[in-house]
Amino acid sequence: MRRKFVARPAQIANSLAVLPFANLAGDTDDASFSFGLADQLIDTLGRIPGLKIVARLSATKARDGGMDLKEIGKLLNVNHVLEGSLQRSGSRLRCIAQLSRTRDSLRIWSQRFDHDSDRRDNLFDYQDTIADAVMTALSTLQLPAAFDERSAQSMTGLWPINTDSRDARDLFERARYMNQKRTVEGYEMAVTLLERAVVLDPSFGQAYSYLGSARANLTALIVEPSYPAFDKVRQAAHRALELDPLDGEARALLGLIAYRLEYSWNTAEPMFNEALRLSPNASLIHTSYA
Repeated sequence: MRRKFVARPAQIANSLAVLPFANLAGDTDDASFSFGLADQLIDTLGRIPGLKIVARLSATKARDGGMDLKEIGKLLNVNHVLEGSLQRSGSRLRCIAQLSRTRDSLRIWSQRFDHDSDRRDNLFDYQDTIADAVMTALSTLQLPAAFDERSAQSMTGLWPINTDSRDARDLFERARYMNQKRTVEGYEMAVTLLERAVVLDPSFGQAYSYLGSARANLTALIVEPSYPAFDKVRQAAHRALELDPLDGEARALLGLIAYRLEYSWNTAEPMFNEALRLSPNASLIHTSYA
C-alpha cells in the first residue's frame, strides 16, 4: 500500500503551508539556518490542535515550481501560506516573515527580524524569537479557530529540539539541511554530524531519530535492505524512544524496518498510525510512510 498526496477540490479550513525561506545571503551556514527555521515552524505549528500543516517536501516542490500563492493554495489544498527570506550584510542578519491568504494573495501579517550578534552565539534564540512571533500572529489573527489560550500557553516559546547544548543543536540543524539534499553525500554528512551531536549530548532524543532516518536513507541508496545494514537504524530508534516515548519519528522508523525487512505491513501499519497520531505533520513520518 502506498500513500501519495492528491490535491482536493476544496481547501481545508485552518490549513497552512510553510514554504522554505529564501536564502538571499548565499552562505552555506545561512542556508542551513534558513532550512532549519522553516522546519522549526512546521514542527511547532504542527502541534496546534486543528491546524493542518502541509509536509515540507510538498511545500518545497510547490515553491520550486514557481507557482503563485493562488496556485499553491489549490495544489496543496491550503488557505494560508507562511513564507519569508533571509539576507545578510556583514554580521547583520535580517529575516522577513509573512503570512498570506491564498484565495486572493492578500498579505495579512508581516514582520522583520534583525540580528546583530555573533553567528553562533544566540543564533538559536533568534530562531526562537521568530517562531514565537509567528505563534503570536496566529493567535492574534485567530487562525486557526482551534488555537485557544491553552494552545498558546503550550506552544509559546516551545521549539521541540530537546537539548541544552548549543553545539549539539547546531550540528543537528546542519544535519537536517544535509539530509534534505537526498544524496549519498548528504546522508553521509548528516550521519557524521548527528553522531557528533549525540556524543555532545547523549540525551538528545531527536538527534537519534534523525540519525536513524539518515542511516536508513543512506542504506536504501547504496545497498539492498538487510538486517545488518538496518541494525544501527533500529538501535537509534530504540534509543530515541527510551529518551522520549512520544517520539513519533522514532516509531515511524520501526514501522519502516518492519515493512522493508520483515515484509509485514500488519506490523508496520499500527506503528505508522501511532507515529502520525503523535506527530501528525512531521515530514519525516510522511516520507517513511509514503
